Amino acid sequence: MQCNAKIQYSKGQRCPREAIPGKSKCKSHGNGGPRTIDGRKAIARARSKGMNDSLAERIAHRKASFELYMLAKLAGVAWTGRPPKKI
Repeated sequence: MQCNAKIQYSKGQRCPREAIPGKSKCKSHGNGGPRTIDGRKAIARARSKGMNDSLAERIAHRKASFELYMLAKLAGVAWTGRPPKKI
């Protein structure tokens, strides 16, 4: 069975590859992803950037970042990126 994904560069034509057995698309176009609840939770955890940290951990990290910024400023070292928020 042919993959039923439409490819952009060929003006709406279908992908010429064979679909994964039992699926409607080839391995390049999907039908993958987590199927179980645990798998979906694992993906959500991996995609969140530090949001699973507690508030205390985030505040401690912010304080440490600000202290490093101030030390770099006193030492005359260039700080790359934006300065951290002051707490």
